[in-house]
Amino acid sequence: MTLLNFEEALHKVQLSESKPYIQEAVKCYELGLYRQAIMSAWIAVCVDLIAKIDQIGEEPFNKDKYTELQNLKKNFNPQLKENRVASQKFESNLLTYAQVTLQLLNAKEKEELENYVYLERHLSAHPAMLDDLSLYVPSAEKTRLALRCVFEYVLFRSHKTNIFADRLFSLLKEIHINIKGLVNFREDFS
Repeated sequence: MTLLNFEEALHKVQLSESKPYIQEAVKCYELGLYRQAIMSAWIAVCVDLIAKIDQIGEEPFNKDKYTELQNLKKNFNPQLKENRVASQKFESNLLTYAQVTLQLLNAKEKEELENYVYLERHLSAHPAMLDDLSLYVPSAEKTRLALRCVFEYVLFRSHKTNIFADRLFSLLKEIHINIKGLVNFREDFS
C-alpha cells in the first residue's frame, strides 16, 4: 500500500460539498489533532454520501431508490429534538445504505469504513476513558488509515460508481484472460 499524498488527494475529491470537511480533517491530522481529524473525516463521509443520494435521485432510473432514501433522510436533522433518535439511526446505517441500496461500496470497503472511521469517530467523540482515566486518542497511523479509506472508498468516487458494474467488468476481464489462455494452451498441443 503506497503512502497517500493528502495534497494530491484533496484535488481528486469529487464533490465540493464534502471538500471543506476533509480539508479540515487533513489539517487536523497535520497538526497532530487525531481525534478531531477522525471526526471531520466522518462528517466528510456523511456529507458526501448524502449529496450522492440527491445526485442519484436526479437520474430517472433511480427514482425508487431515491424515494426510499429521501424518506430516511428527511429525519436527518439532529437539531430538532424529536428527530435525534431517527437522525442517529440514519447516521449509523449510512454505510449500509451506501453498500446495499446505493451499491457504492463493497462489503470489504464498508467494513473498513466502519472499523477505521465510524468506530474511531465514536471512540473519539465520546468520553471513552482508558484505564488511567485519560481519553482515547487514535494513533497517527490509525488516523492516516482512516483518511485513506475515506478518500479512496468515498470521496474519490462519483455517485455513478457502481460496485456491481466494476465487479462485472473484472469478471469479464478474468474470463477473457482464461479463455485466451485455454486457446493458447490448445494451440500449443495441437
